[in-house]
Amino acid sequence: MNRIFFPVLITVLLITDVYAQQTDRIEPLIKQIELISPWVVQGTRTVHSRSRHRQSCFDLIRLKQICGGPEPLSYGNRIGDNWDIFATDGGGRNSRTRMIELGKYKWTDQFEIPEVEPWSELKPGELRHIKIALFGADGKPGRNGDGSYPAGPPPRKGNGSAPVSRQVTSTITVSGKSVRGDGYIPYNEVKLGHMYLVHVVNQNIDHYVLIRVDELVRGERVVFSYFKLGPPIP
Repeated sequence: MNRIFFPVLITVLLITDVYAQQTDRIEPLIKQIELISPWVVQGTRTVHSRSRHRQSCFDLIRLKQICGGPEPLSYGNRIGDNWDIFATDGGGRNSRTRMIELGKYKWTDQFEIPEVEPWSELKPGELRHIKIALFGADGKPGRNGDGSYPAGPPPRKGNGSAPVSRQVTSTITVSGKSVRGDGYIPYNEVKLGHMYLVHVVNQNIDHYVLIRVDELVRGERVVFSYFKLGPPIP
């Protein structure tokens, strides 16, 4: 996999004379936005809020807080104990957008940006089927008549607190039948202080967005800063 050395974010823009001549035209290079979870607690129930939902999405093309765009990044999915998840599965069958976690960095740190291979393109008639599998731990077996416990395999542990990558699988289906496995996992755990790289790809778009999680309140809200990596400003 190719890697692009990334010493300091600002200097990336100054590598070429084109960017160096246009720094006065580049408004705040790194911007910040807050997304909130669409879920609220009402008594003993957790319910979906339409008003909060409108504040839970980030348009990866227009770089604005808006839901319903062709390439959205959403916050608020919950899988087991994982209450803070970024999702990039809202772009439809033509979207190949893929998000990866780079690690814990500040904007002024030195780190490498890899070339992210987008998810594979679906063939005509193919659909992706995402399966979320959650299971609890096995109960303790009952005793034998003599007070001993029956022999058997060790009890299975639950996976509610496992990483998202172990809770989600996907397959390619045609006419409702699975034809092959697929590594497609459009969910990433949101981690405070961590950087993420999103390769935004569909039939019309191809660019990168770099994201850093600046603030996080579990299951409630996330504040992240972001920067688009793309061609020089004309």
